[in-house]
Amino acid sequence: FLLRFFDGGIHPLEVANTPEEAERLSRKVTNNGFSGGGTEILGAIKYATRDIRKAMQNDPHFAAEIMLITDGEPNTPFTADELRQVLGEVKLHCIIIGNNVNSALKEVAVSYQQYN
Repeated sequence: FLLRFFDGGIHPLEVANTPEEAERLSRKVTNNGFSGGGTEILGAIKYATRDIRKAMQNDPHFAAEIMLITDGEPNTPFTADELRQVLGEVKLHCIIIGNNVNSALKEVAVSYQQYN
């Protein structure tokens, strides 16, 4: 697993290579909470795709998709075309928490779930 938290900025990459490390990261996601510091969605996706491509260079059998958990309201708006360009072949799944419908994410993501 590769994990990056984001708010108004992008946080350092965290990696889990074992089931125990994956469990630790899972607990961290559950316990991290809302920082209130903004939502840099496109920047986070850029970092995530870069992380995935780097891992693929190091291990040709590596495969990953992005799971984005956000309120859906970006600091800086972006279009579906910009998002497609950043993602390339990487698949995006979205969980939106709140009432903000992000049309670019909804159009591009292979799955989009919203919880109010």
